[in-house]
Amino acid sequence: MIKKILGIIFILIGAFLTISSLSQVFLLIKSLLENSQQGIAYRLGYIMGQGISLLLFLVAAFFLIKYGLKWLKAKKTPTE
Repeated sequence: MIKKILGIIFILIGAFLTISSLSQVFLLIKSLLENSQQGIAYRLGYIMGQGISLLLFLVAAFFLIKYGLKWLKAKKTPTE
């Protein structure tokens, strides 16, 4: 029973991380296209940091959803 509850919680957290990561994609694209007065090193560092954090969030969401679904599945009972 605890595994099913944790599975649901993991799926909800994974879905929240996925949605928040996808919203960050638009900000990343905006910062790529934006013509700002800041130096190229600052912009490149910002873009790299956003890209790495986006990747980490998506990996975490993938594993949360994967294990959440695994824990929700019913165990198969062997039948003869």
